[in-house]
Amino acid sequence: MPVSDARLLGVLTMREGSRPGATSGKSPQRLAGIAVGDLISRGEVTHVLDLLRRFGTLPLGGDGFIVGYVRGLLAYDNAREAHKQTGGDSSIPTDDAAVARKYDAAADLLRGAFEADDARSFQSERARAGLSWGLSAFYRGHLLEAAKALEKTATIAGDEKLREEALWMAVVALDRAASAGNEEARQWGERLSTLYVTEFPSSERAAVLLLRQADASKADAEHAIEVLFAVEPSSPIYQAARRHLGRLLYRKYRGAPSSRRDAEAARFLRVAEELLKMDEDTVADGTPEEKSKAAQAVIVRVRQILDVVLSSRAPELDRADRALDTLDRVANEMGMGLGDLEGELAYRRLQIALARGQDDRVEELLVELTRIGGRFARAAERQMYRSAIEDWSKPDAGADAARRLVRFGGRVLANPDDPGDRLSQQALLGVADRVIEGAMYLWDDEQDENMRSLAMRLTESWFKKGVWTEYMLRVLAQLSEQAGKTRQAFEAWNTLSAAYDPGEETWFEARYNAIRLLVDLEPERAREAMTQHRVLYPSYGPEPFGEKLRALDARLELLPSVPVPGGERP
Repeated sequence: MPVSDARLLGVLTMREGSRPGATSGKSPQRLAGIAVGDLISRGEVTHVLDLLRRFGTLPLGGDGFIVGYVRGLLAYDNAREAHKQTGGDSSIPTDDAAVARKYDAAADLLRGAFEADDARSFQSERARAGLSWGLSAFYRGHLLEAAKALEKTATIAGDEKLREEALWMAVVALDRAASAGNEEARQWGERLSTLYVTEFPSSERAAVLLLRQADASKADAEHAIEVLFAVEPSSPIYQAARRHLGRLLYRKYRGAPSSRRDAEAARFLRVAEELLKMDEDTVADGTPEEKSKAAQAVIVRVRQILDVVLSSRAPELDRADRALDTLDRVANEMGMGLGDLEGELAYRRLQIALARGQDDRVEELLVELTRIGGRFARAAERQMYRSAIEDWSKPDAGADAARRLVRFGGRVLANPDDPGDRLSQQALLGVADRVIEGAMYLWDDEQDENMRSLAMRLTESWFKKGVWTEYMLRVLAQLSEQAGKTRQAFEAWNTLSAAYDPGEETWFEARYNAIRLLVDLEPERAREAMTQHRVLYPSYGPEPFGEKLRALDARLELLPSVPVPGGERP
């Protein structure tokens, strides 16, 4: 019969035979046998397997590849289901005796099919039978038999994915046997691992095997790096080794102490730029699938290169330019949008422009980053603040440097942080301290009232939070007194006197100013404070504040005493 007729007859007769209440006559079964026999004789394995999966059984008799294969596959499916129902890990060999017997039965049937006289007429399905045979032996725990079956399967498989799976599972089986102390399995596994990496170098599994080979002695990552560096360009696994090496070197760079960062950066960049060229060439000449993978690899590699180059104390800006140019070319070639990277790339370009002193370009990029927003906009503001700090630290820093300090420090303080990118209160306190410093310079140098108001607002704000620096309190005391806020000026000096160690010069300064302001606020309390001071320091203290305190005491003696109701002192 034609294939379509045979399939239709098989479906109708097998459905009739499986219907509840069906007659016990043999006609449906006999007709089903004829239909399946015709499908087998035509080599229509796919249809036979579909009928098997639909109805759970087939009217099969005789021998031959297809009969053995479909019976073996049914037995394997049953064994897998039983394995899963045990509740254990079904990805490793079973320790259940009943399940093991099911796998044994499946392995016998599938091995028989694989070795049948007519098996070579069904090469594609024969390879699938071999894979199922090897897996049956693996899950049974017969690891060497599994490796043998799987290696044979890989040898005959025409389908690349099936060949890869068979070779990989052979490696897994041998690795498991080797871990139990089987030296033959270890050597055999090393040979198949090398074969796998050679034939499938770009797969993730190849990377695992490559690292294992590079680090077989459980040495540190440096040993693995040495092994991968030693792979010759003529080796069939050179590109795979280089890609894995790139990943290791980037991790090594990220975890390096500051003393090693430049050396690790140099090693990484040498390999990364080579990989970038490989990927760009693939984008130009590869298959559509290869082009797509290579383009994604270019994105990752460029981001890593920019991170390493622009984090250096002496960045090689030409390298950063070349990486960005490569990304642009690949994006144009692939028609690939980079919208997700818009903020990051603008930030990297800002770093480059800042390092080159291109002020106009920096301003353009700041506007762009402000429009984009997000964490890279905040990173740009912090970068600009760090740059302003560097300028402010120079001996010849003047008003321009102070204005940059106030501008970019103010932006860091003004923009709320993302919860995952939050500056600590201590970091913000440091920024506020430097902004106040810049504002006070502009107030003293240019009498800029806006800067004086800014310094006052910031010092008051942090003082109210109970968090401050010595410089902040001194500025608060100075500006508050100038503004007629005597009580606030007193509190600033009084807080400083409590913060200093008694007896040091700064303590005498703070003590003098606190009592001086207290004279106008609460004369009686000022007298009491002076009396206590005189008892502790009869000479009043070192100059110049000893003389000032002595004069202040004389002034207090001339002030009239204010009676206190009830005779109690305030």
